[in-house]
Amino acid sequence: MSAEDARLSRLTALIDGSIDELDVAIPAWETSRRPDGDSALISRMNGARLAAPFQVVREALHVQVIMALARLWDADRRDGGSIGFELVSTELRKGDVRAALRERAEAACALRLAETRDARTGQLLSVSDPDHHAWLRQRLPSDIAAAIAAQNTRVEKWCTTYTHYRTNRIQCALAELWTLRNKRVGHRQLSDLQTQTTRTYRIHNLGRILRASELLTEGALLCVKDEHYRFSETHRMYARAAGSFWSALPKGSDSR
Repeated sequence: MSAEDARLSRLTALIDGSIDELDVAIPAWETSRRPDGDSALISRMNGARLAAPFQVVREALHVQVIMALARLWDADRRDGGSIGFELVSTELRKGDVRAALRERAEAACALRLAETRDARTGQLLSVSDPDHHAWLRQRLPSDIAAAIAAQNTRVEKWCTTYTHYRTNRIQCALAELWTLRNKRVGHRQLSDLQTQTTRTYRIHNLGRILRASELLTEGALLCVKDEHYRFSETHRMYARAAGSFWSALPKGSDSR
């Protein structure tokens, strides 16, 4: 492992962990919310005497979403602590990590320029060619400077966006998420038992937390791996699968 890879290995692992959590949250989210507002499906479940297991499945999927998002937004700052955006933020603020990201951007830029192709023939231009070599010497400093500046901008934007989400935009939703996780899902508080007449795992704005998580993971992938990825396709794929799943459940006449 190169020195650069060693500096980025922890950050890369954190991003991979974020993707893993979203791979849990998105399918559960799409499957659990598919019946929302579908009165025909709910009537079918009642008619087939499946209302109770139908609700159990939906609540279990909802809990999956809650736990995955709670893991992503945990504020465990200990070295070797929980995965999540807080540790991603900590890593991105380290000087050696930023230096490694700048070096990676510089190397990628130099490689792109070195692999320039002749516009007429499509052949790779040789660095040993005097004209191409002179062109590289002219272009390289400005292009590398621009690549490094773009990399720095991406990192600063990610850190600013994360702070804004956590302290402003979804602060109240996150507080509700942690309360639910700590008092009803991960633990059961006596005070909650005394004040709640029914157990519920529903919270407002869970979709906003999920979307913020996706945007931060997409941004981190771009910062660290220079990969453009959109979770919207993941949503579409599982939304289609969820529709097929719920529609395949029996009609009232199928019950015995």
